[in-house]
Amino acid sequence: MSVTAQYPWINLLKVDKLSPVTNNTRIRFELDAEGDELLFAWYIYRNGERIDYIPYHEANVLEWEPSDPGSYYIKAFTRDKEGEQVSIKSAEYKVIDCLKYEDIKNITPSLQSPQHVGATIKWEAIVTGEELQYAWYVFKEGKRVDYMPFSKSKLLEWSPTEKGKYKIKLFVKDLSGNKFSKWSIDYIIQ
Repeated sequence: MSVTAQYPWINLLKVDKLSPVTNNTRIRFELDAEGDELLFAWYIYRNGERIDYIPYHEANVLEWEPSDPGSYYIKAFTRDKEGEQVSIKSAEYKVIDCLKYEDIKNITPSLQSPQHVGATIKWEAIVTGEELQYAWYVFKEGKRVDYMPFSKSKLLEWSPTEKGKYKIKLFVKDLSGNKFSKWSIDYIIQ
């Protein structure tokens, strides 16, 4: 008994970046398929609605730069010389806004200045955006005395050990590596 393969056949839909990504990031999809004289078409869906398509042509690659945030998926089609067609749907792809300087709204302490040595002060980052990372730097009279490297924590818990005039500098980073910073108000420890 012989078995014949049914063509065309899709082996894999490859993508070069994992979800989520920030808007205006180039994403490359490649359709690995088998068959005779294949042509490829691409449909782009946002929040469940088809928003764009690329009609059948010879390229098995789609390079795409989503400009708007949302949930996307790609449906890739291939067709052989006989007109037989198959398709594959990508996993959902989340696109989020790029970080902008104005997205850092404020850095707020839990206790008002002045405070005493040993007080536990919680600083909170008020930032608009998704999938962000935060790094916190503590400065005393212009000199860096402590820091917390990038993490997903929007909070810094800080207990000063010396009297002085302090400032906190917050760095915020998005998935594309965009970074912005903002200084806190002067904070006095007595």
